[in-house]
Amino acid sequence: MIFVKYQGRLGNNIFQWAFARVLSKLAGAPMTNLPIQLFRHTANLNKFTIPKNIQSVLPAFSSYIDLGQWVRKAEQEDVLVHGYPHNTRYYQPHKEMLARELVPRRGGYANRKSVM
Repeated sequence: MIFVKYQGRLGNNIFQWAFARVLSKLAGAPMTNLPIQLFRHTANLNKFTIPKNIQSVLPAFSSYIDLGQWVRKAEQEDVLVHGYPHNTRYYQPHKEMLARELVPRRGGYANRKSVM
């Protein structure tokens, strides 16, 4: 199981959720997380309780980790995503899936006009 414990604000939360989603897809492991407000596809039906004994915790600064190594970990054990995975190479091959799932619901951010 892949668990997401959000850290930071909205942008960081989206990166954390997206990393867990990619990891879940590649490892074939279920994920659980709290939903991100206004992004309905980030909610899931899995119960959200993080076990205290998770050994594999994504490093705080995880922009240069080996994604393949984390996929192997997620195939074998619980993983906690609780860092800042801000590297586009993790997401580029999965951008269509992520774009479909990270559409904000109507209202809120979806109705804002650009300030440019």
